[in-house]
Amino acid sequence: MSERSEITPPVRTFEERELAKRALGEIIKTLVKEGYIPPNDIDFTQLIPSEVPFSTKVSLLRTYRGMTIGELAEEIGADKSTVYRIEEGNHSPKIETAIAIARA
Repeated sequence: MSERSEITPPVRTFEERELAKRALGEIIKTLVKEGYIPPNDIDFTQLIPSEVPFSTKVSLLRTYRGMTIGELAEEIGADKSTVYRIEEGNHSPKIETAIAIARA
């Protein structure tokens, strides 16, 4: 009888997570720039696995859309600090804010 072991991702430091997000963001930007991913022709959210935290999804989508934190904040009618805290996972947005982020 074989035991099934669970594979858990390594605990990452804040710096490692930030580096990974930036790297993925740069890959996405390059793929869009080179024409491998059409900028607005696909639902990018379908490319992000469901287990990815909301905070990371916001950061990735903002990067994909070529927006700064300030631009996203202005688009959704929030402070830059609110968007920053959402992306860091330190703030759970109201449903209205989450919808505005999705539409931005």
